[in-house]
Amino acid sequence: MGYTREGLQLSDSFLSFSTSLALLRLEKRGLISLEHKSDADSLSLQSDTENSRIISHIVYRGKIK
Repeated sequence: MGYTREGLQLSDSFLSFSTSLALLRLEKRGLISLEHKSDADSLSLQSDTENSRIISHIVYRGKIK
């Protein structure tokens, strides 16, 4: 299990807030795409909204636009 900055335990199926934010920013810039495939192990991204996003694959798309 991971730990958040406040010392709360974080499940192994969740990425940290900072990692989640970094991945979402890279996706927004077009460098990667975040995908969810139902037959694969998955992780949940944390965000500042109540909706969580589940991903199983990170696909490299090329240079940042």
